[in-house]
Amino acid sequence: MSFISKIIDAFKLESTREMGNIRKGNNRDVLYHDRFDEEYREVNNYREITFNGRNFNIPEVKLCAAILLSGNQNGSKIESNDRYSLYFEGRYGIMNISTLHKWLYEKGYFRKADFHEAINLYKVPELKTILDSIGLKKTGKKADLIERIENSIDDELKSLIVSKCDRLFVTEKGYDFLEENGDYYMWHRKSYGVTFEEFNKYRILQGRRRKFHDTIFQALNEKAFTYQSKQWFSRLEMIYFWLGESLYDEGRYDLAIRYYIYRLYFSTNLASHPYFFNLERIKDDGIEKQKWYIRAYKDTFNGHSLERIVELRGYYNEQILDIIYDLQILPYCIFDKMDMADAIYDLLNNERFDSEQYTNYICTRYENYIKKFL
Repeated sequence: MSFISKIIDAFKLESTREMGNIRKGNNRDVLYHDRFDEEYREVNNYREITFNGRNFNIPEVKLCAAILLSGNQNGSKIESNDRYSLYFEGRYGIMNISTLHKWLYEKGYFRKADFHEAINLYKVPELKTILDSIGLKKTGKKADLIERIENSIDDELKSLIVSKCDRLFVTEKGYDFLEENGDYYMWHRKSYGVTFEEFNKYRILQGRRRKFHDTIFQALNEKAFTYQSKQWFSRLEMIYFWLGESLYDEGRYDLAIRYYIYRLYFSTNLASHPYFFNLERIKDDGIEKQKWYIRAYKDTFNGHSLERIVELRGYYNEQILDIIYDLQILPYCIFDKMDMADAIYDLLNNERFDSEQYTNYICTRYENYIKKFL
């Protein structure tokens, strides 16, 4: 059995245990109540780290080292301005990023530019100024100007150009470091809603580093299990969206479409908006005002997720809906499996998807559901 199948089976078992008991205790639907705002307490794991050379193996330091080494083809500068320093201080707690950058150079992770790298950093007008000073023609593309300079100037002038270059380039030692820690930089570029602490927790399995997307997938699934068991349903929609995005970026399209539809399941059931189910609010404002809010909320049929589902239409089959709805993750259902099947059919087979029509369905089902509890 694959890792994915095990997770789905475990999820189904857990959902049956948690949600099935609620349903059996009552012959009618249970009023949706989300516990996130009551129980969640954000833990601030921010810590200030002053790099001193001896703490290079601290995860946050290695993360920042990976960011510095994953520069562009024009090399990187050792910056000292406040904006540059404050970015690393505020985001990762490294209080002296310039010291880390200099240390990486001193320890051989970076090197100075060679002449070809240095001269390529010059702009065309600057290259023409050099050519004019040595009496050579200034016409041609940038590559022609560089070649003309390279073939005409002496070693002394070449050394002068190199000495004025303030950019550092990655060495083989630096690339070896990135081979081991490049996933940190990938997380920095796109974290998929996974915190650095979560990423670092699941990064190593049995002494070996996981592939980047495997780490993301594991972290998000653990998060989904935790949120489901605690009945923090309002936060599950985005977890499933990020699972879809991660799998899509990894090229696992058959699984990605399932998670985009999971997100649609949560959004069409209004699960991310528990205030729609707050009876005191409804009594004060009235159902019609709540329905107005639902229609005004433009993300029920999320455009990005719909675009992904259309793009991945070749991977869609109705068994996906069986899996999603049989799990009974939510203790209620407004937009049922047949509604979803109709919506996806229209999405995949019509030039224009009428989200307003289905939003009206949701409003009607919502009203019928709420009236049971008033």
